[in-house]
Amino acid sequence: MEDANVYTTRDFYIGAFLLAKGHRIAHINRDDPKHVFFAFNDFEGRAELLRVFLYGEAIVEPQAFIAAIKTLKGFIHSND
Repeated sequence: MEDANVYTTRDFYIGAFLLAKGHRIAHINRDDPKHVFFAFNDFEGRAELLRVFLYGEAIVEPQAFIAAIKTLKGFIHSND
């Protein structure tokens, strides 16, 4: 059963974008050996933020995006 207060994505770059924009990861699901799912606490304005990302209109600080990518890679490759 999905939690209505959580937004989950398996898209690595959407996850990095949300993290770079200051949204915290609620948990990471690795139950599927082929995919990692990133769960974020849902927030007002999420749909619009994803829309601007998907349409190439998003603005994000480059260093924050790079740091978010490194953080997600660390989560993916950790054994925790």
